[in-house]
Amino acid sequence: METKSSVDALTERVTTFEQGVERRIDEVAAAVSSRLAQESDQDLAAFDSLAGAPSRAAVLEALVRAVDMGLIRPWRGPRVLVSEGFSIFVRVDYDEDPDPFHGEEEITFVVEELDGSQLESVTWDTDLSVDDVMVRLGRAIQRHTSREVLDVRTLFAGIRDALVVASTHPSRRPILQLCPPQWAITDTGVVSYGKSPLYEVSARKLRADSHMENHVGAKTWVDRDSWEGAYVVACALDWFDDKPEPAF
Repeated sequence: METKSSVDALTERVTTFEQGVERRIDEVAAAVSSRLAQESDQDLAAFDSLAGAPSRAAVLEALVRAVDMGLIRPWRGPRVLVSEGFSIFVRVDYDEDPDPFHGEEEITFVVEELDGSQLESVTWDTDLSVDDVMVRLGRAIQRHTSREVLDVRTLFAGIRDALVVASTHPSRRPILQLCPPQWAITDTGVVSYGKSPLYEVSARKLRADSHMENHVGAKTWVDRDSWEGAYVVACALDWFDDKPEPAF
C-alpha cells in the first residue's frame, strides 16, 4: 500500500519531468524559429546579391535557394524583358546535375520570344566570368534585334525582383515573369503583387473570356499598363495550362 510520502515523491518526479520536457520543447521551438528566420534572411540576401554582385557563385546560390523554396521551376526560371517592345526576353534556368558523371550544376540563359519560343541559349560555364557570359548573351540578343545593347543591370535586377515577389505568397510561384509594378506571371496565370489586393486570374480564363481584359482593367486599383502587359504575356505563352512537366 502506497504511503502519502511515496505518492508525493512520485508526483514530484512527474512534475519535474513535465517541466523538463516543457523547457526542452520551448528551447527546440525557439531554435527552430531562429533558424527559419535566419534562412529567410539568407534567401533575401542571396536574391539581393544578384543586383549587386552577380558572380556565377552568387547566381547559383540564389537559384538553388529559389528551387528549394519552390519559387521557380529548375528547368524554367524567371525571365526578363530585354528589348524594346515585347519581343525578346532572357530566361535563366538551373540544372542541378546535367551530367551525372561530372555533377556540375548548369546555369543557362535562354533567349526567347514573347510566346516562349527559344531562339538561343548561353551556358554559364565555370571558367567564364560574368563579363564573358554577358558578352556572349549580348551578342546572341543582337542577332535577333536591331543590335540592341543588353542592359545587364536590368537583367539581374529583374531576376532578383521576380524571386523576391515569388517569396511573398504561394500564389506568386512558380514565377516566370514580372510586369511591374503590379502583376506577376506564374505557371498558371497572372496574380497581383505589391500593395494591391491579392487577385488571381488563370491563363485559361483569360483566353476563354474575351471580356476579362476590360473586366480586370476597369478596377480602380489596377495599374492599366502593368495589367495590359501581363494580359499580353498570359495570352501569348504557349505552355500555359496544357503543357506537361518534363519527365525526370
